[in-house]
Amino acid sequence: MKIRPAITLVLALLAPAAPLMAQGFWDNKDWQQWSKEECRKVLEDSPWAHKWFRTHVAEDRFGRPTQGDTRETEQQIFYIIQLRSALPVRQAFIRDLQIRNKYDKMSAEQKKNFDASAEGFLKRKYDDVIVVHVLYGSNIQKDERDLMTFWQTHYPEGTVPMEATLITSSGRRVQPIKYVSGKGGTLEFEMIFPRILNGELLLTPDTKILALEFQHPDIGVEGAARIYQEFKTDKMMVKGEVVY
Repeated sequence: MKIRPAITLVLALLAPAAPLMAQGFWDNKDWQQWSKEECRKVLEDSPWAHKWFRTHVAEDRFGRPTQGDTRETEQQIFYIIQLRSALPVRQAFIRDLQIRNKYDKMSAEQKKNFDASAEGFLKRKYDDVIVVHVLYGSNIQKDERDLMTFWQTHYPEGTVPMEATLITSSGRRVQPIKYVSGKGGTLEFEMIFPRILNGELLLTPDTKILALEFQHPDIGVEGAARIYQEFKTDKMMVKGEVVY
């Protein structure tokens, strides 16, 4: 998009403040002090996590919106897409567990056991892979059941969604090397992608965007859909370094 000459000077004057404005609480606040809302922010609406959703308003036989409750009028399917190999996402996940389990009120022994189980998850290195964690659901029970059936059974063990792709703004593309789905009532799955392509990191210094593309199945009123979600690398900064 071209910038009008009249505002170019204003943008130039504001430029020095941009790095400070781009910072989030994750860059200057101890993750063990994050609030529940801050955890939700990192896990659902942050540089490393976004929510894709589609809403269909049901209509009566005369083509007018129905007047029932939300479940009747707004039929929604959603996906929360997280770059879980990014440390802030893992920190938010563990901190959210701490809050849910009242970590501050645990005994010393209970805290020790909790910390021991969380340590491996937090300290794990992702030098060779990018982990994309996806949570999904719907406010319509049938759609949610159909989604769960699809994501838990459509890809047998050892197979991956071949239509899923990580794409960079420089034109590089990789497909997942592993797919793992939750079982039972767990509405989530993971796709694991290679971090290195042809001996080079997938994200190079000139990469501006990392995008995920995959296919939503023919479920819900509006049927199948292409899901495309972008992550901007200039926002994915912690202590001056891009993390993903």
